[in-house]
Amino acid sequence: MDHWARIEAAIAGQPTDTVPVALWRHFPVDDQDPAKLAALTVEWQRAWDFDLVKFMPSGTYGVEDWGAESVFEGAANGARAISAPGVRRAADWPGLARLDPRKGVLGAQTLLQLAVLPVDLTQALHEAPGQAANPAPLPNRWRIVEPDVHGGRGIPRDASVPPGPECSSS
Repeated sequence: MDHWARIEAAIAGQPTDTVPVALWRHFPVDDQDPAKLAALTVEWQRAWDFDLVKFMPSGTYGVEDWGAESVFEGAANGARAISAPGVRRAADWPGLARLDPRKGVLGAQTLLQLAVLPVDLTQALHEAPGQAANPAPLPNRWRIVEPDVHGGRGIPRDASVPPGPECSSS
């Protein structure tokens, strides 16, 4: 069974030749350059031949365009820490701009993941299914807000827009 067949069979509840396996990791510092991150992801997949390729950008890319700044402080799991939040006062919440998924830090990650993947990563995704890590709204709220700011109810639902048709894989 190849990787695709194994994952598809497992999802369908069908027998597989082995249990599907996938492990992923962060690539701290290098995750700030989408092309370098793609190359390292391919290298990781080629070295370990997992059944699923997970593309792991920095967990902070979803809040940096709102002004949050992050730094890698040596966390064993490769996670970055917020060094400066994007929301410093409760009054800042309504001012969060609507983000265009084709621009800024979000755009660099979105377009790399969905539309203009480097050839090597595209080939790796033909060999094994892929998944892009996308930070969820609640963790993004924690990443964008100053710890002592109260009154924020989360990132406004319409503050970011879903990828447009140019990012479609169909």
